[in-house]
Amino acid sequence: MGLADSGANFVWVVGDKDAPQLPDIDGAAPGRGLVVRGWAPQVAVLRHAAVGAFVTHCGWGGVTEAAAAGVPVLAWPVFAEQFYNEALVVGLAGTGVSMGAERGYVWGGEALGGVVVGRAAVAERVRSAMADEELRGRAGRVGERARRAVEAGGSSYEAVGALLEDVLRPQRQVQDLDAVRETRRDAEIFN
Repeated sequence: MGLADSGANFVWVVGDKDAPQLPDIDGAAPGRGLVVRGWAPQVAVLRHAAVGAFVTHCGWGGVTEAAAAGVPVLAWPVFAEQFYNEALVVGLAGTGVSMGAERGYVWGGEALGGVVVGRAAVAERVRSAMADEELRGRAGRVGERARRAVEAGGSSYEAVGALLEDVLRPQRQVQDLDAVRETRRDAEIFN
């Protein structure tokens, strides 16, 4: 309901089609909210020009996809390394803001409750992030650097090429060694 109260348009993806009934989003945010149950093309959505920010639990996939798309992150970690990813996005890269989660699940204790951030805090943080031009600018610059890195000649492009060479090199050496052995064996047969 904090999304509805923020005044922003939003797409809310609920990955579990069998999740409990959600609040009345249509009534709270008529024409501004779309709820998708199940899978959604996250990368394509993040790259759409209309996307102003991404509320995420800070899994590594979502963090890197948002960075590559140049979209600011509203970090709402739930457990494990997600809190470290939040620290990276908010503290180091400066391309996100914390939603205010103070603690996460304890492994195996999910039924005891989750990370709770109040409705008013969610609405305020969404409004604030959407209005923060510096945040959007930093995220956009990170996205541009990410796009350049994967282009031909970019740092990631070159690094993957070097990795492939390293991975294939031992195979070539083994194949070359096998060829030498075959040649020696053939020479012994004919001599």
